[in-house]
Amino acid sequence: MKKLTLILLVFITGSLMLFTGCQDPEPTEVKPTISFETGADYISADATLEASAEFMIGINADANENSGAMLTKLEMVRHFVNLQTDQTVTWDTVINVSTYSIDFLVTAFPLEGNETFIFTITDAEGETAEVSLDITTEITYGPLSVFENVTLGDQDNSTGSSFASLDGTVYNLADAKENSDKIDFVYYYGATNKATLCAPSDETAAQVYNNATYGVATWATRNATVFKETEVTVEEFDAIPADNDTQVIEFATGSDQSKITNLDHDGAPVVLGFETVEGKKGLIKIEELLVGDGLATPGYIVITVKVQQ
Repeated sequence: MKKLTLILLVFITGSLMLFTGCQDPEPTEVKPTISFETGADYISADATLEASAEFMIGINADANENSGAMLTKLEMVRHFVNLQTDQTVTWDTVINVSTYSIDFLVTAFPLEGNETFIFTITDAEGETAEVSLDITTEITYGPLSVFENVTLGDQDNSTGSSFASLDGTVYNLADAKENSDKIDFVYYYGATNKATLCAPSDETAAQVYNNATYGVATWATRNATVFKETEVTVEEFDAIPADNDTQVIEFATGSDQSKITNLDHDGAPVVLGFETVEGKKGLIKIEELLVGDGLATPGYIVITVKVQQ
């Protein structure tokens, strides 16, 4: 009986050794590694940012220690989606290194929505690894100041010609000099330029308003407002709400002219964009324009202004 028990124990022990010996070895990891750079200067996890905000993403990648396969390619895929837009942008770079780090200075999508960033590293053996994060973009709307049916007289009109977008005040020449830091643009009617809105910094403003005491050339501040012609329609302008400056910013961006001339000509723009020296953007809608005769009937322009507060 003791002999039988011994035989059974030997058999069981051998069987266990047999089964243990036949088990597959632990798999060896062969994929490269990739991770986000962390720290105060980097976005390394899902985040909510203002639309068009700049931010930094850093990527670190290393070859697999077991395979030793060199890193050969890094790819980035940006996928933005909202109710109106579904857009994908890809970027990649070919490399041949064992370790790789790169920083991306990124501009968030200019619309509200969600954008997924996927970074994939590939090695010489075709093995890959990836990391991803989501950026939710939001837009903080700013209020507008709206000044309706503002009349600016030409140089022969007793009605003031200088406009301050800060509060919508129209100044005559003497008062404009005292408040020159507030004046964003002036109106005149010239022999060559005809109906014109221009910055105080534009030389034609000083040539037209050339009074020895109060003329533009004597002002302490001559603001360098810039303008642009737009294709914005009256209907589009009127539809812009006073509590949302998004469209004003969009339409006025790119303003780079010190004056807009010939506003009384056929085909002249109905809506102008402008930007003040403080960086505030606005739109000017021309409501009415009368060309004076230089005698009994002075000229004027009537405008409505929507400008960032």
